Amino acid sequence: MKNNAKLFLKSNYIESTYLNKILNKNSFDNGYIDIFVTNNGYNNTFNGRINLNNTTVKDLQIVDNLLLFVNSTPAIVNPFLAIPTLFRLTQNQFRLDGYHIEDGILKFSYDNNYDILDIFEIKTNGNLNDFRGNLKLDFPNNKVNGDIDTIFLKDYATVVNNIPLINKLFSNNTNGEVDFFVPVQIYGSIDDMSYRIKNTNENNDSSDKNSSIDKFFNVK
Repeated sequence: MKNNAKLFLKSNYIESTYLNKILNKNSFDNGYIDIFVTNNGYNNTFNGRINLNNTTVKDLQIVDNLLLFVNSTPAIVNPFLAIPTLFRLTQNQFRLDGYHIEDGILKFSYDNNYDILDIFEIKTNGNLNDFRGNLKLDFPNNKVNGDIDTIFLKDYATVVNNIPLINKLFSNNTNGEVDFFVPVQIYGSIDDMSYRIKNTNENNDSSDKNSSIDKFFNVK
């Protein structure tokens, strides 16, 4: 790349079939995405944003493993929570063919000199699970590190949010609403990622909030 050669790339309404051809993988089903990438011309870092719209992400190991981990967590935390989880399975609300995203956004920075991809903001809204967090991929050293708040029991949270007294007791975000979520840390190698429930007392940007799981079920 020439010095001072600025870059601005914008592509809207990329359909899943076309995107799969570019990636040479069958990773997206239905919907479309928007991509924005910029470079100021003075360094080799590319900043961008990807918008996800009504699409299903599938056959991606990190997403599949995270979904499996998250949807097994309620039963581990409290057997009572296994009941609504099983109910969703019987109602076909839990998709076995991927993670359906109603809308989502990924903001990232890619350092081409060091081959490091920093997805510093992840926000997705799905039919059962929402994800909020960040993820960094260090390709030369084959390392990954990230923190993802995985939101589940969304319909139960809606009920709680409509009951003022309970809402006030368990609200855990800046909007004064309740989210049932589990903070998950992703770490290890890119080829074999590991997942664990993160202690909310650990130092991080959201250390002033407690997981609804911690509040209601006293999980540390």
